[in-house]
Amino acid sequence: MPRDKDTSSDLRGLSRVKLGLEAGAFAEVYPTDWMRFRTELRRGIRSHDGIVADVAVDAFADVTDTVRISAGPRLSFATEGYMDAYYGVNAKESARSGLKKYNPDGGLQSAGLGAAINWKATEKIDTSLFAEYSRLLGPVGRFEPRSRARRPGPIPDRRLRDLSLRLQDRLRLRGFAA
Repeated sequence: MPRDKDTSSDLRGLSRVKLGLEAGAFAEVYPTDWMRFRTELRRGIRSHDGIVADVAVDAFADVTDTVRISAGPRLSFATEGYMDAYYGVNAKESARSGLKKYNPDGGLQSAGLGAAINWKATEKIDTSLFAEYSRLLGPVGRFEPRSRARRPGPIPDRRLRDLSLRLQDRLRLRGFAA
């Protein structure tokens, strides 16, 4: 879903972030029978030209044979191409919005906590319910724009991610060649 002034009035005067995709890969390591380390590396397509890396460490427990709960800390890093698309304010946007011009560097983007409930519906289908809280840090967490038209506040997050509850049904098909 594109992010623009229709998503939030805080985005008024800022350029629209196009709908796009991220392609990448992930790896999971299970050092114990109750802990998982996961990392994802993704490259933006169309909406941004940056790279995003997410790291998660989860403790998990099987509540039943088909239900697993998990929770743990999260870190997200991004390159300048990503940060600029979602958090940057160029000269033209600054003039239109009243926000201070800002060109964020790449680096740490956020830290937070996540939790999930996974249900193995069948041998080949899993579904999951996720909740996640993340706090902006690094270059985008430190930026405090001063608006001529509005009162001071944190940088508008075009992804509306600073506090998010994500509910997502995800189907994973097992046993099929891609």
